[in-house]
Amino acid sequence: MKLDKCIYIVGDLGHLKVYKVVDTLAESRHETMQVSHINNKGVQKKATSLKKVMELDYILPRKNEQELQSDQMGRFLSGSTASTGEEHNLKIERDQKTLELIAQDIKKVIAKERPSVWYLSFSKKMYGKLNGMLDEDIKKTLKKTLPLNLTKTPKDELLSHFA
Repeated sequence: MKLDKCIYIVGDLGHLKVYKVVDTLAESRHETMQVSHINNKGVQKKATSLKKVMELDYILPRKNEQELQSDQMGRFLSGSTASTGEEHNLKIERDQKTLELIAQDIKKVIAKERPSVWYLSFSKKMYGKLNGMLDEDIKKTLKKTLPLNLTKTPKDELLSHFA
């Protein structure tokens, strides 16, 4: 698999991390020991690694509902008892707004980096909604998607999940 100009994006509702594939030359220590002492240059091998391009944190989903509401809830009379009103699905609205921000950030990254192909991993619960928010022209270069939260996975192990 040719990884030149590839982008890996992993995220959930709180984080988005963008990695770029970087090819580096590394010296093999094992094979260096076998090289003559006179010509001790070692053996150069091509290694593929990921370089973090961007990391974004989304604060809105982490706030609890009390932090987002005013100090006092409104009270409405309903017959003979007082009611605190409806919650109006605040969490659903908050998640929707955050997903829209994440989709916009993904579009910006793909437009800026112009990868030949890119890979996406997003938490299983919101994966379908986010995938639906991405434009079709961006999805043309989307090679593989995973409904997994890999935000805490070390970058050295990320490539193995997409293989």
